[in-house]
Amino acid sequence: MCRAYLLICVFLGLTVSACKDPYDYRISGDISQLQSDEGLKKAVSKLNVPDSVLIARYLMRVGLRQAFGKQAPQDRTIRQAIDEQRQIEAASAAREAETRALAERVEKERAEAVRVMNEVLVVALTGLQYHDSDFMHGVDAGFSVGFALKNKSNRDLAGVKGEVRFADIFNDEIKTIKLSIDDGIAAGQTVSWRGGLGYNQFMAEDKKLRFTAVEKLKASWLPKTYLFADGSRMD
Repeated sequence: MCRAYLLICVFLGLTVSACKDPYDYRISGDISQLQSDEGLKKAVSKLNVPDSVLIARYLMRVGLRQAFGKQAPQDRTIRQAIDEQRQIEAASAAREAETRALAERVEKERAEAVRVMNEVLVVALTGLQYHDSDFMHGVDAGFSVGFALKNKSNRDLAGVKGEVRFADIFNDEIKTIKLSIDDGIAAGQTVSWRGGLGYNQFMAEDKKLRFTAVEKLKASWLPKTYLFADGSRMD
């Protein structure tokens, strides 16, 4: 009778052990102990693929935290660790989605502002010529550059500020320069502007600009700020 009872107990123990839920396995908070935890490895091997990926990310996250001196988490079951990791990743995904939405909204607003500003002012390249240095007259090597600016609006402009992007025939950027004009442009008026641009023989962008034919250059106006004579502005 005692022997039969013992056999029943052993059988029940084996059955309970065999049916133990791997999600109930407790993970040590000390990451240094997990490498030799064979029970954890066996439990993880029984998980479905998505959960095994989540538990791997959980272990990597807590491992990095401890590597940087953060306090070790409390012991928890595999189920608790997976739930925690899932919540963290969901929150992270929500933040990333919010950031992308904000970036897209800002870019859309910027593009619309550029479109409106380009309806006010048109800027066209009229000339670009390289000249060598002339030590006798104290002239450094550089470019003489000219632009035509047309105020298409019905308001006088007091000043404009922006950038000119030079690109080759493939629209690959060569060089971008800043341009600021405060002479004023009357409504409907077109003015010419000429200025100088320095040259650095050790900069690839300057060398490419020098040796690219003007007829193969694309100059794009990138508006920044328009000041009107009536005190208003566009940015």
